[in-house]
Amino acid sequence: MSKRLTVTEKWQDVWFQDLEPLPKLMFVYICDNCDCAGFWEINYRLAAYQTRIEQNSIETVMQQLSNSYLTDGKFVWLKNFMKHQGYLQLSPKHPVRQGCTKRIMERNSFGKQVVTFLKKNFEFEVLSNS
Repeated sequence: MSKRLTVTEKWQDVWFQDLEPLPKLMFVYICDNCDCAGFWEINYRLAAYQTRIEQNSIETVMQQLSNSYLTDGKFVWLKNFMKHQGYLQLSPKHPVRQGCTKRIMERNSFGKQVVTFLKKNFEFEVLSNS
């Protein structure tokens, strides 16, 4: 299991403050269970079991978080995860950054959507040979 940084300032963020308790829990759950690039393979059954959020409520909970992620229906990608983990500033040759790039590129068309978002919002370059 990988170690993860948590951004404690999220508790001062107005967006996070305005969330109801279940969306807060689900957001933290996804942050804790996604890969290094911020992808979480959607598994509402497991999420419901582990968080004790009713399975029939998870889609509603996810809708309340919809501004924080992109999805292709199979994966959720947290828009600011790599930023908060400090992975946007790493050298393109750094192993963690290479791992993030690999995971993005494995997502095919969804990965292209992620790359577009990263370039537009963070000036992040994904190198094809990294």
